[in-house]
Amino acid sequence: MRSRIWLVLWIAGILFPMEFLARVWPAFRKIFNPIFSPDWVHIVMHTLLYSGLVFLLAQAISPISLKAGLFLVGLGLLVGCMQEDLQLLSARAWPGWPPELLDLSVDLMGAIIGISLSRLWMRFKRTANS
Repeated sequence: MRSRIWLVLWIAGILFPMEFLARVWPAFRKIFNPIFSPDWVHIVMHTLLYSGLVFLLAQAISPISLKAGLFLVGLGLLVGCMQEDLQLLSARAWPGWPPELLDLSVDLMGAIIGISLSRLWMRFKRTANS
């Protein structure tokens, strides 16, 4: 039950349009813009968000088969598409394909890292219990 709460909160955090909040709330913008405007921070955050998402999802499906792993990576990419759509809607913008494709590529990389970390974590737990 606890992992489901974390998973719901994680997805809500991913889907919440932070950039929109920064546009409408000046105090938040003063914190958000300096921290998240460099490209490298943007890439690191997307990687962490989606590796964490898929890691949490994978904990609910144990053990992970190849089919389940591919499904989870696809689910992570679907959440990435939803996030990009919500960002575009909140900005009332049309897709600028290179930025969205970069974000989705990083999301995919993060999802793959999440599956890898989950498999390592499960292997570690198995050896620790033996």
